Amino acid sequence: MTNFTLICGSDEFMVRSKATELLTHLCGERPEENPSLEIIHGDADGVKSHESLNMLLGAINTPAFFGDAKVIWMKRFDFSQVSKSKSAKSAIDTLIALLKEQFPSDVNLVIDGSGIDKRSALFKVAQKIGKCHYFEKTDVKSRDWEKNVRVKVMEFCRDNRLNIAQDAAAFLAETCGTGSGRVIGELQKLMAYVHPRTNITLEDCREICSVTPEAAAWAFANELARQNEKGALRVLNTMFENRIKATNVLSMVSNTFQDMVKIRAAAQLLSIPNNANQRRFESTIASVPPQLKEKLEGHMIIKGHPFRVWNIFSQSARFADDKLAKILTSLLKVNRQLVSGGADDRIALELLALEICSR
Repeated sequence: MTNFTLICGSDEFMVRSKATELLTHLCGERPEENPSLEIIHGDADGVKSHESLNMLLGAINTPAFFGDAKVIWMKRFDFSQVSKSKSAKSAIDTLIALLKEQFPSDVNLVIDGSGIDKRSALFKVAQKIGKCHYFEKTDVKSRDWEKNVRVKVMEFCRDNRLNIAQDAAAFLAETCGTGSGRVIGELQKLMAYVHPRTNITLEDCREICSVTPEAAAWAFANELARQNEKGALRVLNTMFENRIKATNVLSMVSNTFQDMVKIRAAAQLLSIPNNANQRRFESTIASVPPQLKEKLEGHMIIKGHPFRVWNIFSQSARFADDKLAKILTSLLKVNRQLVSGGADDRIALELLALEICSR
């Protein structure tokens, strides 16, 4: 095993966090002040990729000046540039040969960066004879993006001995986007806010999390789904105070009610009554016959997170079929008004809230 660690991937926040954690472990709380550490900045202005790699090779072949060993940190290197330069490719080949055959035992090498191809020789070498940490940013276009963000939320809470309510985890997964930095930042705020408690509730999230377009949209859509007229109008006050675009909020509302219709239709196909409790709902989905499962392949009632699917189903139970149809028509009408400028944004959303929440 070579003293080589590669930290890479598209999630820059996690890559940098892991690099900082490792360097702190190797060099102390203030790594930059450790004389045994040599830093090569892979993102330095005016320095080409092959020049950075040649500096790295020179550092590896230079004996330690302080103590019996040294740490070399290639910081924030852009691996995507290697394929564009013959000189850089040659330097990478030399580095790989060193790692395989003649790597100094008194050198601990850490490289972090972005743009690496997992099929590359360096990545495979790191996996085979070193240590490799790969962090991939969640793609919002992927079917499982929300599930992946929720996993990050649960991992953070587990590592910090926190219990988070399912609806609170859903709130964070749906409002923080796919960036790990934003997710971790909100969780750190929540951890400080609830201390000395060790549980995080949805109310805690509403109190302390940043007012973003996603958070406002989620809160407004959730209040409408609950037919909570006062809550919906209160969210609108906050939304307009923070100058959040009405069209962004309406998009979330539209998605919420479209999901209700999809879940309702699938539940009817599975003979699940509108008043079914959570246990019956989840057990029916878990035991769907093969022929129906094939028919529902890719449907959110099968692929979605169980809590989110149940939550949407239970919310939809508040609305009759004809009411849902009327709401979808109204959402389309309001969207046209907002896009064309044919109505005051606030009044249009307030009237929509009153219509949806009327019983």
